[in-house]
Amino acid sequence: MILQEALRQADVQKLAAATYEYHRAADSGPTVYDEKRCHGVTKAYSDFIQRLLTLSPKKEDEQCLLPDNNGPFMTAALYLYSDVRAALAQWQLEKCYTKAELQHFSMAELKAIRQTQQQHQPDSYAYTFEPWENMLAVDICWPCDFSEDEKLKFLAAVLYEISFCGVTLEEHHRALAEMEDEWQAVKDAQTYPFDEFRREMGWDALPKRAVTEEREDIINSILPFSRHIRCSSESLRKRIIRPSSRRNQTESM
Repeated sequence: MILQEALRQADVQKLAAATYEYHRAADSGPTVYDEKRCHGVTKAYSDFIQRLLTLSPKKEDEQCLLPDNNGPFMTAALYLYSDVRAALAQWQLEKCYTKAELQHFSMAELKAIRQTQQQHQPDSYAYTFEPWENMLAVDICWPCDFSEDEKLKFLAAVLYEISFCGVTLEEHHRALAEMEDEWQAVKDAQTYPFDEFRREMGWDALPKRAVTEEREDIINSILPFSRHIRCSSESLRKRIIRPSSRRNQTESM
């Protein structure tokens, strides 16, 4: 199903409250979230969801949103179907490890597993500034055993991302225009080699600090990959591979 269909099936008030939790967790400022502010922010997200349901989805690319649990909050990553198809062929060769299993590996083995995973991981795309009509037409791909609570958190992650610059079309368009102006200013600016910049900042004189990775850090970077493998279950593989299969069948007729 596409994003708009998933939003239509969700409980608007529960989804608005879940999105508010993302908003509050991301606010590192001195803002005091009393009952009045909590109600106001949740109401703004509720209105935002209702606004999205009135828009007409506009499909631009063959894309899908997949869950990623790399952190305390679930996130939703945007991928091209073509990239996911290529990754699925490799993921079928990979083992889905549990945390208990990973604890038995040496550091060298853990790093080798992570390196293999990174080679097969498809590129994800930012969508904060994407037109809402385009995002509403993107396919939602979550595991068949996703709980209702997990679905709610997944949709909340998407809503928080696309509303980052505002919850009205005017705010969103204004932020997009400002970003384009800033990007043009960067393109027009004079640049010089990074090594020269390092010398000017005095970074070369700083003592080199050894970078050490803890076992737990590497294990936690491997585990999200298991979620992607779960998302490449039989039902998801059919959904992703079916469009090309249909075209092949049509061409052979």
